[in-house]
Amino acid sequence: MNPSIEIVILSRDRLPFLISTIDSVLSQKGSVENITIVVSDNSLTNDVEKYIEANNLYLKLSYRKRVLDLSSTDHFKIVVSESISDYIVLFHDDDLMHKNYIKTMLSFISLNKEVVLIGGNGIQFVDGTCSDRGQRISLIDKVLFFDTKKDFLSQYLVGSKGVIPFPGYIYKTTVLKELDVDNLPGGKYKDVAILSEMLDFGKVACLPDILMSYRIHSNNDSRYENIVDRISLLNYISRQGVEKNSLQIALFRARFWSKWVLQQKKFRVFGWREFIVCKFIVNVLLRSMISRVFWVATYNKLTRFYKIRRVLE
Repeated sequence: MNPSIEIVILSRDRLPFLISTIDSVLSQKGSVENITIVVSDNSLTNDVEKYIEANNLYLKLSYRKRVLDLSSTDHFKIVVSESISDYIVLFHDDDLMHKNYIKTMLSFISLNKEVVLIGGNGIQFVDGTCSDRGQRISLIDKVLFFDTKKDFLSQYLVGSKGVIPFPGYIYKTTVLKELDVDNLPGGKYKDVAILSEMLDFGKVACLPDILMSYRIHSNNDSRYENIVDRISLLNYISRQGVEKNSLQIALFRARFWSKWVLQQKKFRVFGWREFIVCKFIVNVLLRSMISRVFWVATYNKLTRFYKIRRVLE
């Protein structure tokens, strides 16, 4: 018998997106056995509950309304604590699961039981466009296995082939329950530390298969840079053995400071903060232009931009 899998859709006041997400997740049922689907509703309104009742979805999934306005971390913790499945997927209410997600994961798990975390690749699309066309998120072309946090976290640095989207992962539930999520660094970028800490319990694998679509829209939290949290994540990456003074780390800093500059509503040309940040970015770029890392990163960026693929399900 297949291991039990729980797919949890984390919902937060985005009903139009959630409807598409539910449909995509329900497409998994019937193709394989032993799957539970849960909508964990952390919304401030009752719109999600009304939709599920009106469409009689209680026969196809479990609905759990959260009483309090939970933080994203507390919401994450409570759904993990409730799970009794062998594996758990924590999916967002603005993403789409492809029909081959569970079948692909089950096939991989059956041959790699020592792996505690498996990530499936995806494409990102802009809201309003076709959801099965878009930029490939990671350019990996074979299964990657990771034994150390240093190697896993190096994917997040400039020059890599990109990372698997966070909702694309399936976790071994007993292992995920062991993590002390409250004390992990990174703030809004804590998801990277969560994935990395799974390596304390076993191997992590990333698959090249396109298994989900990641929606880009105006309310994506990732669109807004938090410098304090980003520095916290950077310090965590350095503590895992990635050389703090490496060019890749410098380019990582330059990238998030560049985003910070672009999101300023009023850019003061002669402001001392802006001057220091811009000077740092220019110095890093000039230093990196003679390095292989810079040109590999540029090539990968262009490849993502021009290599638009249609996913055949």
